[in-house]
Amino acid sequence: MKKISVAILFVIIVIAFACIGCKQTNYKNEKGYDVYISDANKGYKDIPYYNVKDSINTKEGRQYFESNSRRVGDYLITDYEDGVCINRCYRTVDDYGATTMINIPEKIDNKPVVKLGGFWDEDGDEVLGAFVGNTEVVLNIPSMVKVITSDAVMVRTDMIPEDYRNKALYELSFKVDNDNPYYSSIDGSLFSKDGKKLLWLRRDGQVYNVPECVEVFEPSNGVYCLYDSITIGKNVKKINTSIDFGEDGFGPIAGIKPEVVVKGYKNTVAEKWAKEQKAKFVALKD
Repeated sequence: MKKISVAILFVIIVIAFACIGCKQTNYKNEKGYDVYISDANKGYKDIPYYNVKDSINTKEGRQYFESNSRRVGDYLITDYEDGVCINRCYRTVDDYGATTMINIPEKIDNKPVVKLGGFWDEDGDEVLGAFVGNTEVVLNIPSMVKVITSDAVMVRTDMIPEDYRNKALYELSFKVDNDNPYYSSIDGSLFSKDGKKLLWLRRDGQVYNVPECVEVFEPSNGVYCLYDSITIGKNVKKINTSIDFGEDGFGPIAGIKPEVVVKGYKNTVAEKWAKEQKAKFVALKD
């Protein structure tokens, strides 16, 4: 009798694990999956996998998120294409003002991490980035991460209620693995792999000199208004961003003159951009 019971228990366990494996294998057939992964190419025109609007904002995408999301260790994840998306990181620092070092794993649940996204906050009826709840995050990006949503990298520069701080992120910087084929990093800022396009501008410090490798200056988070100055050389051929005034929004804004000084060469895109942003321009000499 005992042998029969043990055999039955063994069969039940095998079936249970088989069902779990089946669910993992068939996630691409789940309702809303096609919509959920449709954000993979809705970012920048030339780098469509960066600064995408997370499909979790849609009804179908959110439905898939709710049915497929699961917590594995410090992360809430969903199956995404042939890997996983990190929707939320539960690692936070309680001390306001402290830095959180987050080393994104190469794999979670035996699948490569291919996307950094966000999660649906039922209380606030909104999408929050994966790394909220921290004042400052240093994000180490592994080799397989490709898709990064605008929610994942959204930081707050405005004043918010005290009880909302656990839903916000204030500072973010990057360190990208050299083997990542999509991104690179220099001193905390995020770039395209070849370094020719600046995608995210770190905000710590008072001055910033755009590296000589950059040809397109297009940080999705703008230029922080509390910079003393930003220097843009002749190597930059195109600028597509604005000065971030925090609570007042992205510039140029009527009646508001930015404190940040733009340094560059005359008759270049730097001078033109400074004029558009109503910022003081200081000409550099050859």
